[in-house]
Amino acid sequence: MEGENFLEIEGTRIGSKNYICDDFLYMQNKENNGQIYLSCVKKSSKTNPCPATAVIKDGILSVILDHNHIGDNFEVVKKVMLTEMKLIVQN
Repeated sequence: MEGENFLEIEGTRIGSKNYICDDFLYMQNKENNGQIYLSCVKKSSKTNPCPATAVIKDGILSVILDHNHIGDNFEVVKKVMLTEMKLIVQN
């Protein structure tokens, strides 16, 4: 979709999706009226849960609450590479 500022990749669980924007990973909470509501994948961290939330509307990811940690480029690259390898194996 034109104007997208994020990348959609396969999530950890079968059929789930993760979204990448600015070196942060998000998971989908719900979808309602064409909007996708997201939360940081570190939301469930026992040591430092992240309160970040975002919404995707009209192909644009907008952060609602900011993260309490820095972006993790290594984790993002790792997730993208795993998704690409899975696609290669499937084809």
